[in-house]
Amino acid sequence: RSLAIRDLIDEFDDYLSSHLQGSLRCQQVAVADLCRMVIVDNQEELDGMGIALRVEDHCPETLLWVDISKLRRVFGNIIGNSVKHIKGADRLIKVTVDQVPDGVRVAVSDNGVGVPEENLDRIFEALYTSDESRSVAGLGLAICKEIIEAHKGRIWAENRPGGGLTVVFVLRLLTGELA
Repeated sequence: RSLAIRDLIDEFDDYLSSHLQGSLRCQQVAVADLCRMVIVDNQEELDGMGIALRVEDHCPETLLWVDISKLRRVFGNIIGNSVKHIKGADRLIKVTVDQVPDGVRVAVSDNGVGVPEENLDRIFEALYTSDESRSVAGLGLAICKEIIEAHKGRIWAENRPGGGLTVVFVLRLLTGELA
């Protein structure tokens, strides 16, 4: 119980610090490097849990102006949520990156339990949980929302037709400071 409270305090501290747009330390990053980071940060741990990680990069040369440490946190929070809700024998987390007219679209999908349709928008609220068995709700997706919005992007979630959830975010193609 004390570890759960400690984790919540740490998340709350991150949540408060993510509100500070001035705290972004952006640099130019190729989508290919971002995808490599996701693999390096997560592959070994997911393999150990019997969860496959598949990363599909359809725009490796595209350049983004992002705070890589904050995006690392976004991926960690989304993938961490997927791990908690994944089910079945063929457990898979898939990250797909595509160029879209207004930027780069990143979709993180799992084959977990999904979220009731009426709660999809609420999962990004601080302290909300769709898991009624949890006594303490987290801040992970609220932190993701703050970080993506600080990058002038947007984030949302969709249920997968075959089961599971996809969290999607779009990062604008930027050249220089976030305006």
